[in-house]
Amino acid sequence: MKTELINSRIYLAAKIFKTLCLRALCSFGLVFLTYVLSTTVDLASLGQFSTGISFLLLISLLGRAGSSTWLLKFSGINYIKGKTNSIYYEMEKIHNMVLCITIILSTISAFWVIFFSYYDLWFILLIFSSPGVALLYTQAAVYRGSERAHMGPFMEFGMVSLCVAVIMYLWSLKEKNINIAGFAITLVVATYILHGIFRKHIKNLIPIPSDLYQENKSQLKEDLLANKSYFITELAQYSSQYGMILIASFSLSSSAVGQFTIIQQLAFIINFILGVSVNTISSYFASYGEKKDYLMIKKVKRKVQLIMLIWLIPMLITAFTFSSSILELFGIFSKEADLGFRLLCIVQTLNALSGLSLAVLNMTGHELMVSKISLIVLIIQISLAIVLSLNFGILGLVLAFSASTLLRNGLSVYFETKVLRRVRTI
Repeated sequence: MKTELINSRIYLAAKIFKTLCLRALCSFGLVFLTYVLSTTVDLASLGQFSTGISFLLLISLLGRAGSSTWLLKFSGINYIKGKTNSIYYEMEKIHNMVLCITIILSTISAFWVIFFSYYDLWFILLIFSSPGVALLYTQAAVYRGSERAHMGPFMEFGMVSLCVAVIMYLWSLKEKNINIAGFAITLVVATYILHGIFRKHIKNLIPIPSDLYQENKSQLKEDLLANKSYFITELAQYSSQYGMILIASFSLSSSAVGQFTIIQQLAFIINFILGVSVNTISSYFASYGEKKDYLMIKKVKRKVQLIMLIWLIPMLITAFTFSSSILELFGIFSKEADLGFRLLCIVQTLNALSGLSLAVLNMTGHELMVSKISLIVLIIQISLAIVLSLNFGILGLVLAFSASTLLRNGLSVYFETKVLRRVRTI
């Protein structure tokens, strides 16, 4: 029994470490892209480009309508059961739905930019990369629900950012006149090339069945209701990372938006261990949740939290010790930004340690509870961000993010404890 327990811990740690390495590469892409932008264009241009990215990711989110999270849960349950027919059918159905919705939303948004916005053509190019980004996230959900969860980060926006950053950095070594349009064109091309590559690769993971699995009407209705709950949760997650940038674009100068983007992306390096863990073990939560094996869920969660501490402690110490030097690399010398960065690092550490509770609730049939928590926190976050950013600038946005994140995680831990209270303490 002890040997099996040790082997299971080693396997889980190895799986998380594998995903950690690959996700670190992709997460580095967002930071590297921010660095390349900050060194090749000014902070104001960085702020405008960050606003464009936030807008395209919002369209991608609306187009997915919560389907990627549902597909992750569905794939995790059915992959373990060997029902690849059903996974393939759902994947194709969601793929076509997401493609149609994002194309419509992108077209409407493009007309809005042309007639009612001051942004140039590069902004429209970013908008039309939304369908490709949305489809990549859909494909990532299938991988994350399988034994190849470590492949998921390659289909997220971090990988797209890494490709763009590397190409533009190499270009900047030869060409001094770099502008935002070049970044936008490269991002669009990289998005659709990656989508094509993984669209072909995913067929090796899930073979095309001879007879497509057909869901009954009651199941389709349940899927739709679940997607609504997942959508609210995904919208709240988007608001925490990219929505704040959109709000900042209305209340702060482009230069200030650029500074906030930098400190936010750097602080997310600490928290990305949470994304790695959720990507790796969500399918376990879904599988054990279906069996009502809450004891096993608690065991897995605690093992993962101990592994996370190995990353969080040295990263937090490093961020506090060298905060000023790190920000100076990105051209930021503001004490306000330095203070905001330190505060974000503390909050992201707490977020990582308590964030698994949200994943447990999401994967064990409590999507409605999560959506209610997310909706309440989303409203509070947006309200605080608008009010505080107008009065306190960058620090106001940091305070709004911090308060809403701690509130969300506190509520998640409380309700998770209620769900698992039937299980004795391990």
